[in-house]
Amino acid sequence: MKVKTLIIQANSRHSEIHYLNELFQYRDVFFMLGIRDIKLRYTQTVLGVFWVILQPLLTAFFFSIIFGRFARLPSEGLPYLLFVFSGLTPWMFFSQALQRASMSLLQEERLITKIYFPRIIIPLSSCAGVVIDLCVCLAFMAALLIFYHIAFTWKIFLLPLFFLLTLIFTSGISLFFAAMNVYYRDFKHLVPYLLQFWMYACPIMYSTTLIPQKWQLLYHLNPMTGIVDCYRFCFIGSYPFPWISCGISVICSFIVFTIGMYVFRKIERYFADVI
Repeated sequence: MKVKTLIIQANSRHSEIHYLNELFQYRDVFFMLGIRDIKLRYTQTVLGVFWVILQPLLTAFFFSIIFGRFARLPSEGLPYLLFVFSGLTPWMFFSQALQRASMSLLQEERLITKIYFPRIIIPLSSCAGVVIDLCVCLAFMAALLIFYHIAFTWKIFLLPLFFLLTLIFTSGISLFFAAMNVYYRDFKHLVPYLLQFWMYACPIMYSTTLIPQKWQLLYHLNPMTGIVDCYRFCFIGSYPFPWISCGISVICSFIVFTIGMYVFRKIERYFADVI
């Protein structure tokens, strides 16, 4: 009887294709984790999904008082509340997704150590779960535009492209922090402080034009700068298209996604041993 030998090679040239096939095969796990995350977030809350609106709205109201009324920062000729909320819409998605995804592997410790499935599904499903929050914020943003009598333009149809850009950047940085958090628990303390400083480094409560010309290039190296400006371009008809910041954001987002994917794929096989 002839014995057949099976050789398993971890670094074969078909490994990436096999990995993508696995992701498709385990798509049910992705949807299950995403739906469960949404349900758990608003279980036993009185206001439920209205918290999605209250968080950015209260933040925008606070910024309107401090930076709009007292500091009198320019807002491109727009009502300051509208100006701030248009910037908070993509930022809230990014910050919420990063916070949840960075902790997702630690929270699913039992699942990781008991069964096999592509671990990348866990942080990506956490990011996907926040998409519902973004949709609610976009609906409220539309209500604000109607309230302030600002007409919708053809630019609103570009919004899905900029959402895709936001998703690519958010997924990349979330994969990196989620993977590093397994090995170095310091990252779970670092992420909240990083997001606090990062928010003030974005043109949310102030206009990009306030940045001195000599610092403009360095300022635009922040991918969220271009993303926030692109969202404002879609919402507000008179807002100019940010060619430079958008181009830099596209390049930086793909670089960050590539690095995040590489780091995650490099060390994910050891998660069950370390976590």
